[in-house]
Amino acid sequence: MTEVFIYTDGSARSTGGPGGWAALLIAADGRRKEISGSVRYTNHNRMEVYAAVQALRSLNRPCRVNLWGDSEYLIKNMAEGRVERWSKFGWVSKSGATPNADIWQLLLIEAHSHEVSFAWLKGHKSIKTIADEEERQHYLNNHRCDELAGQAAQKANEGMFTFIDDPYEQLMRYKPQAEEHRSGRRATGAIYLV
Repeated sequence: MTEVFIYTDGSARSTGGPGGWAALLIAADGRRKEISGSVRYTNHNRMEVYAAVQALRSLNRPCRVNLWGDSEYLIKNMAEGRVERWSKFGWVSKSGATPNADIWQLLLIEAHSHEVSFAWLKGHKSIKTIADEEERQHYLNNHRCDELAGQAAQKANEGMFTFIDDPYEQLMRYKPQAEEHRSGRRATGAIYLV
């Protein structure tokens, strides 16, 4: 089974605003591939998870994946099995519906095609303070992903987004109709998604 190292990051300008995601994929033989994209309406946590979805989706065969990221939201929820538990219990917990269940579902689908381990890196750690060369390389790769995700979010902020299929965006596009529906008022020809 091919071994791949993946580094991911996500960025969002504001909750419910433009965002970007990025991933750096490195094959065992040293080949590197950078991917990134942007979404018009999203949030930071969604972009963190979406980066992992897109990275795994870009692999053309089952692989042994070491996925590194600075998002505790992504890494700890996957590494500690929380996402699998949420799935098992219908995306509901004692505190209610699981936030971002739609994107977690996409990640589980992609992750099940591979052998994936998740490892956390402290975000924005100074490279100068790292003596160990292997650890230094992990952080250099993480910084590169941070840069790519920031650039993608900036493009979205400027109106140049690569993805408009994010489920959150779909909801935002029809938010006036959804609000109208919740209030009991209906407009002729309105589309109701909620």
